Amino acid sequence: KTLWSRSILPIKSKKMLVGGGLSADSFGNLYVASSFAEIRSISIKQGTLNWNYKVDAPIMEAPSVIGKDIFLVDTSNVLRSISSKGILNWSISG
Repeated sequence: KTLWSRSILPIKSKKMLVGGGLSADSFGNLYVASSFAEIRSISIKQGTLNWNYKVDAPIMEAPSVIGKDIFLVDTSNVLRSISSKGILNWSISG
């Protein structure tokens, strides 16, 4: 039984999704990273979008979740820490 579904493609995009991944936290949120250079937070229970965060380059792997922080690396080798509220904690290049 499908409880909900949500597209992770940008609106009206004809591009193909390559890479990215899914992670979840213990607070009921799903984090979806994509090669469209964005990460989305979705409520697992309701399927509603909590927030969307855009970065400068594609994200090819699933984000890591530790406590209330999400960590991701994009293809330009920038590491970011984003809060569970969708706010950048810090970023470092290299």
